[in-house]
Amino acid sequence: MESSQTIEKTMLLLETLASQGPCRASVITKALDIHRSSSYRMLGSLVKLGYVLHHEESGQYSLSRKMESFTDSGTAWGWLKNLADPLLAELYDDLNETMHLAVLHNNEISYLSKWESSRSLRVVVQSQAGGHAPLYCTGLGKMLLAGQEKDERERIVKDIELKPFTPATIRTSDALNRELDTIATDLVSFDNEEHEEGVNCIAVPLLNREGEIIAAISITVPSLRFTDHRKKELLALMQNTGRRISALIDEYHL
Repeated sequence: MESSQTIEKTMLLLETLASQGPCRASVITKALDIHRSSSYRMLGSLVKLGYVLHHEESGQYSLSRKMESFTDSGTAWGWLKNLADPLLAELYDDLNETMHLAVLHNNEISYLSKWESSRSLRVVVQSQAGGHAPLYCTGLGKMLLAGQEKDERERIVKDIELKPFTPATIRTSDALNRELDTIATDLVSFDNEEHEEGVNCIAVPLLNREGEIIAAISITVPSLRFTDHRKKELLALMQNTGRRISALIDEYHL
């Protein structure tokens, strides 16, 4: 193929992966109307550059996080929102507390979905789908940050200005890294009035089939309702929902 044709075919390949989700090389070959060897060569180059992932067990290809960083997070993660929202809506109907679904985008929380409590005493979070929030002082942010490779995590932490929002906000990179190590092991993150006084949050991860943290869900509760007993109840419910969504993610990527 000539260079201009190669560029066109490469863009079409990426568009196909964005719209189809994980798929085999045969799908790419058909969509691009090229020889199988050409599609494998193009896919191999994109895998080498880090823009495409090759899932050896299933033989499928998908866009990498590196590629998704060039796109609007809400669009790139539409498939996840479609999987998670029904289960989160079900939990919200039972609890009527503020809840979020979010991913990491450009080193910030990017909200995909939000359910706001209708209780008279409720947490009004300044967030919206497509909006952003800091990483180091929120349950969601710490969970998403803990899911990064250690070198990448340390790079991000090094660049963060640890602005103190409340007296409980983490103030040093060493303290943040220690907490992130614990979160990566325990797979649960808390915001104990670190971003806003009187506000507590529990966040749990959403995992892909390799066990990697690709997103997180959270529930935000006023401190007056965040008793030890209620905290345990909410944590169990959030973990159950997180496992159910992760199972759907696994099925989606088969």
